[in-house]
Amino acid sequence: MRPALTVFALLSLGGLSVGCASDGGSPSPQPVQRAAEPPRKVEPPKPTQPTVTPEFLARLDAGFVWVPNGTLPARWRTNERKDPEAKVQGLWLAKYEVTQREWQTVMGDNPSQQTGDPELPVTNVSWHDAKAFIERLNKAKGSKVYRLPSAREWESGCRAGVTTLVIPNQAKEESLSQLAWWGKNSGGVMHPVGKLKPNAFGLHDMLGNIAEWCEDAQDPPQKDILRVHAGGHFSDLNMVGQNCSTTAWMGEDGRERWTGFRLAKDGPPPAPKAKPKG
Repeated sequence: MRPALTVFALLSLGGLSVGCASDGGSPSPQPVQRAAEPPRKVEPPKPTQPTVTPEFLARLDAGFVWVPNGTLPARWRTNERKDPEAKVQGLWLAKYEVTQREWQTVMGDNPSQQTGDPELPVTNVSWHDAKAFIERLNKAKGSKVYRLPSAREWESGCRAGVTTLVIPNQAKEESLSQLAWWGKNSGGVMHPVGKLKPNAFGLHDMLGNIAEWCEDAQDPPQKDILRVHAGGHFSDLNMVGQNCSTTAWMGEDGRERWTGFRLAKDGPPPAPKAKPKG
């Protein structure tokens, strides 16, 4: 009888197990379905900026000319305000506007809209972009050597010793076109630097080709700071008689296809040339 009882007991336990599994108790917990995470956006690697070599800095330094102490004439800025005569200390100013070749050598890209010749001025750069370029130069140099000119320094270089309000070279279209690419002779495009005659200090393209950022800020406490950009540009039709104007302003974050910059730096004047023995 024991085998029968054993089988009966096993069957009873099996039935009990089935009954427990199918009674009205709580169901087994189900796994939580999580929403699929969106794919992560992979940022492209930033291009590595080139190394600014001592050789490049030496070539850059060779392209500065000395602008001696100058005097800017008194003039009316508005009907109610007259700026007095101003004295300007001498400085070194770059002979040419910063070119696309120089920008690419330092920054590794070229923001200019018009390209095709590395000796074209770099444009489409904001005031902050120009300052970043200068910061890289100074870091490579090991000290704060390079900077933007002030508006007065720029005007002193542009005037090249002329202290009268009217500058003869700007008084007529014919003489202006010998020094400047502007709306009457440029064909509506920029030109490589240094293709026209320099002024009396040896500075090229101070008038026309592109407008140039200066350090000066108008109303610094304001939210949107304006900076001087001087000199007219290749599309400017109103350059006759401007007299090295520095009265144009643009937001320091602005970028235009006709605005770039020129470097300045401080330092002692060049040694006087030895007089030939006679």
